[in-house]
Amino acid sequence: MAKHIFRREDEERTELLGHDELFVQKGKGSDTYYNAWLHDSEIECCPRCGSDAVKTQDLFSKTYLDLVSDGQRKKVIQLEYEFYKYRCLDKDCRHVFSKPVGFASKRDNVTFRLENEIAQQVLNGASYAQIANRLSGSISRQAIGQIFNRWVRKKEARRKTTMLPSRLAILSGKTDKDQYTIFLNVDHGIRVYDIVYGVSSADIAAVLLKDGVPNVQVVLSDCNPIVVDAIRGYLPNALHIIPVEYWFSLVYADFAEFAHKKLKWSPVKDKDTLILMPEGELGYRVSDLQRLLDSRPGIKPAYDDFNRLRNIIANRDEMWVFRELEEWLNSADPEFQEAMSATIFQLQTYKQQIASHVEHRELVPERLYALTSRLEKLISSMRTFSDEILKARILYSVDSDLEHWNGVPLDEVLAVFDQQVHDLSLIHI
Repeated sequence: MAKHIFRREDEERTELLGHDELFVQKGKGSDTYYNAWLHDSEIECCPRCGSDAVKTQDLFSKTYLDLVSDGQRKKVIQLEYEFYKYRCLDKDCRHVFSKPVGFASKRDNVTFRLENEIAQQVLNGASYAQIANRLSGSISRQAIGQIFNRWVRKKEARRKTTMLPSRLAILSGKTDKDQYTIFLNVDHGIRVYDIVYGVSSADIAAVLLKDGVPNVQVVLSDCNPIVVDAIRGYLPNALHIIPVEYWFSLVYADFAEFAHKKLKWSPVKDKDTLILMPEGELGYRVSDLQRLLDSRPGIKPAYDDFNRLRNIIANRDEMWVFRELEEWLNSADPEFQEAMSATIFQLQTYKQQIASHVEHRELVPERLYALTSRLEKLISSMRTFSDEILKARILYSVDSDLEHWNGVPLDEVLAVFDQQVHDLSLIHI
């Protein structure tokens, strides 16, 4: 048993510290330096062998960075925690140990509370420099980065899976500085399963083969040839579906570029946006659109073809079939066809996968394209953040079961990001 040493408690600072297992010693330390002890430091038995023959060996101390709040502001303090080490006297054991605590890890130099506070601020979109400033400069931005990276590593270590979902979506995206591959669990709803920065066969294999032979029965993807080839190589027995909206997004990009060149010198305001608007959303700008089309007659056939295709794909109630796409291609404006030659090649190359969308519509979540497009735009808007931070913000901003990982709900991730964007807009008013 440990000797009982009488120490006077600083009740005010103990309450401010707020760790139930600790009391702060009176007459020692300051407002930014707390000396703390366990309320009950006695050891009943050895945690390894259970023997009650335990001897107090020596007194030790460890200093942590911690966070306290008086309700008005938060400040970083140094928390000196003093503790005894004990030795088991059993001759077959001789284990040396201390009483476990819940406020920090023995291996780290910050408390869980400070670590979580920093992590939450990063996930909310704050930079390391902003966090350092909020904490009154008492901790450097380099240290904040190290603390956050350690927090992420702990999350990654806890994130455990048993097998891939039976229905998986693999989609590629890009920002100004990087490309990425996102993996979605679409077994029940749409959940972000993983994200890697890079679009290569090795990047995709790292996720698919991480938990052994993949058990994927249905895989959804965009038209990225690297993704398609990886699926052929690693998931040869899975039903591969390319939702037609992902192919149409290529047509959309082709038409946007085609129209921009055709309308380069047009005086109509917001011409690049106007020409891409669905006809049902034009409202009072119908006359502006007509003026735009009249000013550049060469754009009208392509414009009509583009909107005809948009209506074909949007009209789900009539259950379009693949031949409608082929018929559209055969009748499209020749100049527009030439501009989207690469996209036409994609349609011809992935005919089977795109046609499978019609045959197996029930396997494709209805909101898949809409939600993933929103996510791509949000990722693109966060160009100031590192890849590691972006990944953490996507995977860990919403609480999910890390021990039995099946992904984080995409709609909840988007809701969090939308709120953060809204909050930032209010700050800048």
